Amino acid sequence: MPDRKFVAHCAACGHTYKVSSEEKTYPCKECGGEVHADLEPVLDEATDEYLPGHRSIRERHPHSGPKKGSGLALVALVVFGGLGILGYGLGWFGFLTGAEPDFDKVTMSFVEDWNASDVDALADDYNPSKQDEFRAKLERIRAGRGWESVLPSITGESHGLSKGTAEDPELAVIDFEFTGIGKGASSVPGWGQASWQFEPSLDRWFLFDLRLVPTPLAPRADGLLAAWNQSSMDALGPYFRPTSVAPMVEMVQKWGKRKGWLGAHPPVRSMSISGEEEARRQGVSLIDVPDVLSEGATAGDPLVAKWTFSPELDDWYVIGFKSFP
Repeated sequence: MPDRKFVAHCAACGHTYKVSSEEKTYPCKECGGEVHADLEPVLDEATDEYLPGHRSIRERHPHSGPKKGSGLALVALVVFGGLGILGYGLGWFGFLTGAEPDFDKVTMSFVEDWNASDVDALADDYNPSKQDEFRAKLERIRAGRGWESVLPSITGESHGLSKGTAEDPELAVIDFEFTGIGKGASSVPGWGQASWQFEPSLDRWFLFDLRLVPTPLAPRADGLLAAWNQSSMDALGPYFRPTSVAPMVEMVQKWGKRKGWLGAHPPVRSMSISGEEEARRQGVSLIDVPDVLSEGATAGDPLVAKWTFSPELDDWYVIGFKSFP
């Protein structure tokens, strides 16, 4: 006959024990109180089950043993966590975040998006904190160059890392060629440069700068001629860089007073340009574009303006005058 044990409880703290006698009093190991056997439950040690009419320990104390569902969840967590670490290391999840450490593929995607005139896709490649600014720049470029309907197709490109290694990349550049640099020059060869930076925490490249070959200067030079002939400082303002309008206007006024034509500028009859070919020569730095001169013929001394191209604003601006009439 198997030994029988009884369920006992501490009268002070309620802690449960199994005891061999239903008559003895035992000390509680938890609080030191008295432990007495219950009158009803009996456990059959041979089967490790309570006799009919009594609930099992698991039924009475669900928390006392591990749940099967919890165990499975823990196993699944460990398995998927391991796969996640392995997948991150192997770059399995790049398609979810747009991550792409391979710059060859980044270049291919950039060319495809440009040729599809997909401005949204190009903007999405830009640094997230400045995407709105970049969208505005793209729209300014398209409007200024007459590319609103479609961007000119890229006809050739070369690319490569400019800093870092394939295992630890930092910076890279795409030099690309296209046909047509803007209004009035649809057949002139154009080129540009897209600069990229690798973000290790996201395992992907971000576009951070886009510079294009200068637009034709003639439309801006003709505009300056018309503004000058209006004898208006307000009309001249847009031809100076936004940050230097006030000092440039002040300089023109100063010379006007000195030469006696302030308020009635000597008329400019025609405008010629020199140095533009060098500014547009392929391979010239797009960070520091060579200055170009325009010369306006008057009845006296010529009006000679010095121009610079702003890659950020994608337009020409007068930065000084070499000669006043």
